[in-house]
Amino acid sequence: MMNEPNLFVICLNAFVAVLALLSALALAMRLLIAAFPARAGQAPAAAGTGARGGAGTTPVNAAASGSPAATSVDAAMVAAISAAAQAVFPAACVARIDVADSAPANAGKDAKGTP
Repeated sequence: MMNEPNLFVICLNAFVAVLALLSALALAMRLLIAAFPARAGQAPAAAGTGARGGAGTTPVNAAASGSPAATSVDAAMVAAISAAAQAVFPAACVARIDVADSAPANAGKDAKGTP
């Protein structure tokens, strides 16, 4: 007569295997980051901007606000917005993407508009 496999032991083994694999990948990432640091004049890429930093961004409405850094949209973001618009409205075409400020215009002011 064969012993039946214990579901708890199987799940525990799978959890330990995944944890070990993710730990090994995290260690490999740390070693790669330590081996290939960012260049002195190059700022680290922010989340969502891609590995190339500003080189892969498309300026959007740069004339509307004075800061070109605040008005750049990553190419992947443009593709995602276009795909989402196509999924909801199949005949739609994204003509312009406006970048909103992260802070409201009246942040830190009272109802009269004074700080």
